[in-house]
Amino acid sequence: MSDLLNILVLLILGWGFAILIGAEWQYMKERKRR
Repeated sequence: MSDLLNILVLLILGWGFAILIGAEWQYMKERKRR
């Protein structure tokens, strides 16, 4: 059960981090276009 919880936490953290990086990259792309 503990291992499953750790995997779930890592998955959520990774997902949030990926969204943050994606948003940052999109923002940089938009700025570069102007």
